[in-house]
Amino acid sequence: MSTTATTIAGPLRQPHNTARDAGSGSIHDDATASRLGFKGGTVAGSIHMDQFAPLLISLFGEEEFFAHGNLSLFFLQPTVDLEPVRALAAREPDARQAHVSMENEQGDQIATGTASCGEPDTDTEVRDRLAKLRRGGDLRILAGRAEGDEVTLSDYRIASARERLEVITEPLPAYHGEGPWDGEVAPMSHVVHGLLGVQRELTERRISATGLYGALEIQFLDGPLLTDRDYTAVGRIVALTESPKTENMWWTCTFSDPQTGSDVVSVLQYMRFMKGSSPLWAEDSA
Repeated sequence: MSTTATTIAGPLRQPHNTARDAGSGSIHDDATASRLGFKGGTVAGSIHMDQFAPLLISLFGEEEFFAHGNLSLFFLQPTVDLEPVRALAAREPDARQAHVSMENEQGDQIATGTASCGEPDTDTEVRDRLAKLRRGGDLRILAGRAEGDEVTLSDYRIASARERLEVITEPLPAYHGEGPWDGEVAPMSHVVHGLLGVQRELTERRISATGLYGALEIQFLDGPLLTDRDYTAVGRIVALTESPKTENMWWTCTFSDPQTGSDVVSVLQYMRFMKGSSPLWAEDSA
C-alpha cells in the first residue's frame, strides 16, 4: 500500500478583478487599494476558490464534493488583476483532509487551507483560526453589531452565473447545467457573491470602511447550491475582533431548502475592514 501523499498542482491561471469598476471606496478599485498600501485593486478571494474545484473533484469526485465537500481558505496576501496564480492540493493516503494552498508565479503563498469531503468538517483551517481569536476590542466601524446577531431571509435567490462564466478560471460543465443535477450548479465564487444581500441585512446599514476577505469556508451539507432557486438564508455574526489595522467580522450564512428544511450549504466568512479607510479612525492616524 502506498504511503506517498497524492499531490496535485493546477495550471497557472490569470483571474480577473471582476469588480475593478466597483468605484471609489472599494478594495477592488486601483486608486483606493493603492491608497491603503496595496499594489492595486485586489481580486476577490472568492474568485480564487473556483481554481481549486478541479483539484478537489480529482481527489473526492465531482458529485461527492458538490454534495458534501468543504473548502476552507485563509488568505495571506491579495492578488491583482491577471496576476498568475496556481492552486495546489496534497492528501495523505486514507486521510480525510487535504492540505491546499495557492501561490503566485514567484512561489509566494497567497492562501493556505484545508479541504475534505463527507461529514461536516469542524476541524478546518478557518475554524481553527477562529477558535484561537481574542474577541472584542475598540470597535468603531462595527459599533452596534454584536455576536449572535441574526437575520433570516425567505425566498432568497442566487441568480444565474452565466455572466461570471465568461471570466471564470475553471468553467466546469456543471455550471452550465450539465450533470446529474436538475439545474446549474453555482460556482463557489458565485455562492459567496450571493451572500452580499444577506450581509447588508445583517449589518443593517452600509459599513463606513473598505472591506476585504480575510478567509472563506464553504461547507456543502446537502448540495450543490443551484442558481435560480429559492432558498431560506440565515446569516449570523459569530465573532467580532480587532487588530492594529483592521476591525473584523466573522459570520456565517446557511442556505436551506424551503420545501424540505434541509440545509444545503453553509459559508463562514471573515471580513477585514481597514481602519485607514474609515473616518472613525481618522484622528488616530493623523
